[in-house]
Amino acid sequence: MERFDAIVLGAGGAGATIADLALADGHRVAMVDRDPYGSTCLNTGCEYALALADCWNERIEDWTYVRDTPLSPRFGVDGDYVRIAGPPRAGGVDAEMAIPNRGGLAIRAHEVVGLEFAYRARLGLRDSRDVRIKNTVAVVEGTIRCETPAGPGYYRYNGDGYGEHADGSPFDGQGMGRIWPLLTGERGHLALLQGEDPLPYVRGMNAMTGRWGLIPEQIWDAEPVPQRGLYPGGPTGSAMPLVWAHAELLKLLAAKSDGRPVELLDVVRERYGGRAPHAAIWYWRDEVPFSALPLGRGLVVEDRSPFVVHLSLDGWEHVEDRLAEPLGVGMFGLRLGPHDLHSASEMLFTRSYPARRQCEGRDHLIELGGGGVPMRSGLTAAPSA
Repeated sequence: MERFDAIVLGAGGAGATIADLALADGHRVAMVDRDPYGSTCLNTGCEYALALADCWNERIEDWTYVRDTPLSPRFGVDGDYVRIAGPPRAGGVDAEMAIPNRGGLAIRAHEVVGLEFAYRARLGLRDSRDVRIKNTVAVVEGTIRCETPAGPGYYRYNGDGYGEHADGSPFDGQGMGRIWPLLTGERGHLALLQGEDPLPYVRGMNAMTGRWGLIPEQIWDAEPVPQRGLYPGGPTGSAMPLVWAHAELLKLLAAKSDGRPVELLDVVRERYGGRAPHAAIWYWRDEVPFSALPLGRGLVVEDRSPFVVHLSLDGWEHVEDRLAEPLGVGMFGLRLGPHDLHSASEMLFTRSYPARRQCEGRDHLIELGGGGVPMRSGLTAAPSA
């Protein structure tokens, strides 16, 4: 009979960790589990999550890059990344977006400019020299940048209503957005990635402080209002300190020293190299549907609860019911490989949910073998490194 110092019940992530610690101390350990060794992530979830990440990364431009808006000729670019796109079914980059704190103002998503796009480069999803990144930098610099006595500053977005009123009176649910020192740090990270010295942005953040060296949420961007203590480049009545901004300054200093952002992980850089991947599988779900699947790709129709797919590849002439399978991390899906789809030009489907005794009551159409969603055609490729 074999003897052990410890028996671990459950070979998931927690059990594996305990066993590893015991083994490191020289103990003999047995693990017991009805399922294969390792967590859900190790056996199914990670494979699914990585494939989903590839799909979503490839589709970033489908969802957030817009061409030929009124901003394009103004800045000599063919398009730019929007700050926030609406849901695809609501129009995506053309969706109407409500602007908070502006009394019900609503504008199209493609009219709103912000610095959020910079994280595509900061996280390693796109090369900082990608023409789309450069185009958006041009729009940002001409739209939401403001020079202050402290240094270059940036608004959250054009039309922001979160800040003091024009006369300096406090924000009361409406107002005018002011400059955020935090965003000077975000712009400094992108400058570093594009080969610039981020020192002007470091100095700017250091100067955008109160008398005790604390960084505020916002700084004043207009003529002085002495009776309210508001001076150009100095703190407004916003929160101070904004710890998020202090963290951004520290990360910018670290990035300047290391030559790369702390968020730029090797595993992401190695997987994507700053370019959109060619995802082997595209994932269709209600939040991010698509109407065309490029040639040679697999397809997964997925949801958060078990369902049956009622599908046809010939315009409902022949119909098949397929049960969705667990994908991992709480998702269920129907997997179809390229070989399942190669002979058809389109796929029609609808879903039913047996546990709820409910049918969704509408059909979905995906064109097969096309070039993907229309917006992807004509996108300028990233330059080679």
